Amino acid sequence: MKEIIEIYSKIIVATFGFIGPSFTLLISIFIESIEKSRAKNEQQLKTIESLYADLYKNREERDMEEEMKKILKKNKTHKKQIMKELNLLNPRRQIKRVFIPLILSIIFIAIYYFARTKYCNLENSNLSLLKILVLAISGVCFAYCLFVLWQILNMVIEAKQALIKDRTDKVVKQENILEDKN
Repeated sequence: MKEIIEIYSKIIVATFGFIGPSFTLLISIFIESIEKSRAKNEQQLKTIESLYADLYKNREERDMEEEMKKILKKNKTHKKQIMKELNLLNPRRQIKRVFIPLILSIIFIAIYYFARTKYCNLENSNLSLLKILVLAISGVCFAYCLFVLWQILNMVIEAKQALIKDRTDKVVKQENILEDKN
């Protein structure tokens, strides 16, 4: 068990050493695609809001309520998805979501190692409970960190694919324009 905990603590430290440089590289490499996806999502939110405003201006009170319910039902999930993507494309928020749980995980591992030393003045029953508790909390924090990393990587891949698709569409349009001129 002791070896497993030591390996786990080394994995956490290695992850911390890997995430910092790779995260900063990911953000700088894909900044164009991230900005393009953010602009697309903001435009979709503005479109949804303009639908509500148009409906409010053009309808009577009785019809407006029914139409509003239909639009709300239709766009509620779409708006949630857009907001989620916008949050995932916010680098400051993602840095906090990754590093806070990772640092907490390292702190709880340090508490575990302190509890194993002779300087910890707790009774045996409390000491065992403390060790189990800090390892469990550390594990939850680390698992959450990995989940956030997975979300970020998926969002960056989707943003990059959207950018490639846009570039491909532009090239096809330019080729069609050239063919039409000839």
